[in-house]
Amino acid sequence: MKKLIITLSLLFNIYILRSQPDKIYADSGSFLLHKFEQNIGKEKFLISRDDSDIIYEIDFEFVDRGTHVPLKAALTLNYSNEPRSLIIKGKTSRFSAIDDSIVIHQKTADIRVNDSTYTQTLKDINFPIAGYSPGTLQMVLLQYWKKHNRPKNIHLLPSGIV
Repeated sequence: MKKLIITLSLLFNIYILRSQPDKIYADSGSFLLHKFEQNIGKEKFLISRDDSDIIYEIDFEFVDRGTHVPLKAALTLNYSNEPRSLIIKGKTSRFSAIDDSIVIHQKTADIRVNDSTYTQTLKDINFPIAGYSPGTLQMVLLQYWKKHNRPKNIHLLPSGIV
C-alpha cells in the first residue's frame, strides 16, 4: 500500500510538472515613479526563462497632470546576457509616443522605429534601449556594462552611444 501511494504521488507530480507552461518565472520587482517628490506611478517587471532566453516583461505607467502615460516593453537576452531583442510600445511622456522593435542577429540588427524599418550593421558592444524609460532597461544596461568590463562606450540601438 505504501508503494502504491508513493507511486501515485510521483505520477501526480510528473503530471503537474508537465502541465506547467514552458516559461519559468525567475524574479520580479517594481519601482515607484516620482516627480517633484510626489509618487506619480509605478514600473513593474517580471523576469522569465525558457529553453534559450531570459525575458524581461515590463509595465510602466504614471499620471502626469491628469494624463495617463502607459508603456510596455519586452527585453530578451540569451543565457550569456547578450541582448536578442527589444519591443517597446506606449508613451514616454504626455506628448511622446513610442512603437519600436529591435531584433539582433550576429552582426546586424533589424530595427523598426514607428513606421520606418532598416537593418543596421553592429559595432562591437551594443545594447537596445529607448531613452530614459523604462528604468528596468537602465538596470539591465548597467549589468551589461559590468559584464563587459566597464567599457568606455556602448553603442545603443537604435542609435546613440553611452
